[in-house]
Amino acid sequence: MTTLVYTPNVQIGPILINNGRARIAHFSQNSALMHTTTKGLITQMAMAVLRATEDRTAYTHKAKAEIKHVTEVSTE
Repeated sequence: MTTLVYTPNVQIGPILINNGRARIAHFSQNSALMHTTTKGLITQMAMAVLRATEDRTAYTHKAKAEIKHVTEVSTE
């Protein structure tokens, strides 16, 4: 399971980050994302959101705005 920890409580697309934590169900234990850098993982998360919506421009801006708030990325 991949967990992204953010400073504020935010919502990016369909992913609700409550109390600074969110589980990203798109990624499995066998995903190559488990071996990427923090920046790469967040980029992949943002792209998963982009694929989940038709409003790509709005979500792209939202994702870019929130990436700087990431304080920790951990895997369980």
